[in-house]
Amino acid sequence: MTRSDTKHVSLEQAVGSLPDGAVVALAGAAQTRQPMAILREVVRQKKRGLRLVGYRDGMDFDMLRRAGCASDVDVPASAGSEEAAQARFEAGAAGLPYAIIGMAGEGAVTKAIALHDAAGNTVMAVPKINPDIAILHAHAADIHGNVLMDLETCAGFARDVIVARSAARVIVSVEQIVSPRTVANAPARLVLAADTVDMVVEAPYGAYPTRCERRYDGDDKALAAYDDAARNTEAFRQWLEDEVDAKGSHALYLDRLGMERLQAITTRRSA
Repeated sequence: MTRSDTKHVSLEQAVGSLPDGAVVALAGAAQTRQPMAILREVVRQKKRGLRLVGYRDGMDFDMLRRAGCASDVDVPASAGSEEAAQARFEAGAAGLPYAIIGMAGEGAVTKAIALHDAAGNTVMAVPKINPDIAILHAHAADIHGNVLMDLETCAGFARDVIVARSAARVIVSVEQIVSPRTVANAPARLVLAADTVDMVVEAPYGAYPTRCERRYDGDDKALAAYDDAARNTEAFRQWLEDEVDAKGSHALYLDRLGMERLQAITTRRSA
């Protein structure tokens, strides 16, 4: 664990540091731990020209695409090519130009090429990804940027760690800020040390309406409402106005959702 100066910033400050045109990796899984609080602020601040990369698609990528924040989205075209996409981040984290994969697969990710070994065997390789910024959502962190996750029930976060290690900068939103003592007393839960994190933001329910393991379930009603809105340009514009622009901040967003709705999906509240 590495101690450093405070990296705890507001949601607005974190998003304000994103330059237009940056290559941004979004972590999280399908309907799980997507960094939605940060991304709603990206929409509110009208960031433009972002080049989004990831190892899966989802509501988060789709929202930024439809809101006009993204100029390009590089994600797997099918679930079968997610492993190849993940390999690109692994190569980036390891400082390698390419990652060897068994086969490109249907809808292979960007720029897969064929390579030949000395025996004439053909393998497929995919180029590395080194994003300018990786955005993640996790359970907890201290003000210095040491990030905690309950990996015994959230093994999928290991993918997010690789995404973080491939990026030049890392922004993490967390359910709560905890004391350095809490971090020191939980070494098995430390997934990112302070020297790998640039900014940490406290954003309770920051993955909503997707789920955050061991904290809350996804809101099926809200997810269905998004799917309906995404079918029509005007419906999406209205959804964006009602669900993002009109809220003004993450705190107001949660306030408007109401405690009863949030409690209905909550499974655990403490770090």
